[in-house]
Amino acid sequence: MVAQSQYCMSGDNTLESMQLAIKQATSSNDDDDDASDGGNFVFLFSDANLERYGISPRQLGNVMQRGGDSVQAYAFFIGSLANQAERLSSALPSGRGHVCLETSVLPSLFKRILQDEALR
Repeated sequence: MVAQSQYCMSGDNTLESMQLAIKQATSSNDDDDDASDGGNFVFLFSDANLERYGISPRQLGNVMQRGGDSVQAYAFFIGSLANQAERLSSALPSGRGHVCLETSVLPSLFKRILQDEALR
């Protein structure tokens, strides 16, 4: 991954990708009545370097909420410069942003999120 990233064009598609994923998850509700009860999830993985591209936590939070109650969107910040990931996570809707700098924590984090959603 590190070697690949040095040859990629600079830019960011975080908001557009989240919008597309939520749109696709929302449109799947039309085909599946069971999904309309909040059974669709969208997970974003980011290095938290969104400020570099002029993306504010508010913008990301607004996009994450576009699915309403039918799509539960979460952001995982798996990298960070200084405290960018913590600032982003704390500025997102409650419980929707997570800092995960150790990949070994991801399974337990997913488990907790899914259990919390199941209890709603």
